[in-house]
Parts: sequence; C-alpha cells; structure tokens
Amino acid sequence: MKNNKGFILITVIIFSAAALILAIAMYFATTNSTKFSGAFRQFNSLKEAADTGINIGIELINKPGSSKLLDYTIKSLTCGTFEEYIISSPDNSTCKQEAETKPWIDITENGINLKIYIVKLYQSHISGAGGAASFPPSYGGNVQKYQYLLKIISKAEEASSGNRITAEALYRYTF
Repeated sequence: MKNNKGFILITVIIFSAAALILAIAMYFATTNSTKFSGAFRQFNSLKEAADTGINIGIELINKPGSSKLLDYTIKSLTCGTFEEYIISSPDNSTCKQEAETKPWIDITENGINLKIYIVKLYQSHISGAGGAASFPPSYGGNVQKYQYLLKIISKAEEASSGNRITAEALYRYTF
C-alpha cells in the first residue's frame, strides 16, 4: 500500500490536464469556426452585390435612353452619355479607356460600394438580318440590325474591411 500513495492524485492531475487540453481545443475550434463563418457570410454578401451589379448592367444595356435606372443615376463620361457611348465608334480608344476606368453607376448601400463599368468590345452592322421569320412584313426583306459585344465589370467593396470582389460578364446585344 505504501507504493500506491499519491496514485489517485496523479490520476486526477492527468485527467484534469487532458480535460483542460480538450476544452482549449474546443474553444479554438469554435472561435475559428465563427471567424470562418463570418468571413464566408461577408464573401457571400460581396458576391451577391457583384452579381447584382452585373444584372443592373444588363438592365442598363436593355433599356437605352433611361437616365435613371432602379433609382440610381447613370453617370456620363467626357465622350458622352451611356447611349452616345453605345452608338459611338468602337475604335474610339479614348472613350474605351475612360469606360474601363470610370464607372457608369456608383452605388454605396449598407456599407458596400458597388461600381459598374460597361465597355464596348465589338460592334458590327448586320445587313439583311431577320427577314420574315423575325420581323413583320412591313419591315421588308432588308432589315438592318446592329450587334454589340459588351463587357460588364462589377466591383463590390466593403468599406469597413476593405474586402472586395470583382465579377465580369460578356454580354451580346443585338437591336
């Protein structure tokens, strides 16, 4: 019995240390999980904002002539309004550079800044397109249409953290 003195004390200390290590590990796992969850939620908010920017850009292209869209003001560039830019020559490099660096729409809501850029990549004239299948007979057989390839860039940035995400889409528009 003399050799068993302190055996219970050592066993209790070992189990207490193991329980303490387990509790610390659970604390760090929970803390990191919470941080990850918050970062994931923030990423989803930014991604959703950027995707919304793409949708607003598509809406802007589909409704030319509207100076207000979804209660947001559409800015003008030095080369003109959005409508003037769309029908301008795609070879105008000054206008293209400005469209790549200055957003048409700049929105700040709920701590997220959203900038929407629309850049014309290609424009062509389509002669004789459509015909009777696409247009009523009053249009005749030689219907003129224009085809555009536009790049929509949507940049979302959270003001408090500085985190940002960029979404890009190519959009073909014919009228």
